[in-house]
Amino acid sequence: ALARHASSGLMSKEAAAIAHARGLEASRRLAHFCPTTLDSVLGLEEQSALEQHLPRALHLSKWICAFHMRRDGASALALREQMRNDNVPAIFALEDHLGYRFGGFCPSGLFLDRFANEEAFNEGPAGDGESFVFSFGHKSAPALQVYPWTGKNRYFRLISARRGFAMGGGATGFAFIVDDLLQMGSSSHSETFDNECLASSPEFRCINLEVLQLTPSLHR
Repeated sequence: ALARHASSGLMSKEAAAIAHARGLEASRRLAHFCPTTLDSVLGLEEQSALEQHLPRALHLSKWICAFHMRRDGASALALREQMRNDNVPAIFALEDHLGYRFGGFCPSGLFLDRFANEEAFNEGPAGDGESFVFSFGHKSAPALQVYPWTGKNRYFRLISARRGFAMGGGATGFAFIVDDLLQMGSSSHSETFDNECLASSPEFRCINLEVLQLTPSLHR
């Protein structure tokens, strides 16, 4: 009996050591992602899933929350001003009133140009062909869908103090667009990404929006 008890205790210690090692490995694997709060749109697992679709040069980048509408202001103007000098890779993530989470990735962020017409889409540099939009569906059962650039047009992003913020466009509509107050939006098929509706429905109410910037590991 004493032998069985000692053996059981040894196995328990080994199991605890293995669980601890696995926990440390998971922590290291997720350490470069943006820490999450109750207000975050994307959790660590969602960030990890999106990373698999980023250009390889951005893998293991440091993820930083550069804009959060509940912290920095609920308007397209606040978004534009907050990121006016930061033309770096960024993920734009939204949550609608029914708990659907979706957004897009732009290799050059908003790519603001003081000479550009803010009422029109900003095509950005050549590397923006790696842009994509995505949807996790409802947060209770996330299932990532990613829609890469089709090459049909370069309607990657639009940021306007009057019209709002959008990604993807063409004759069939926007991949998504939210108004100037980041409140009401719509999502439909776009020629840019050949996507389905990303939100819970074609018309939605935006309850949260965040921008996660990516600093390549070579620059960390």
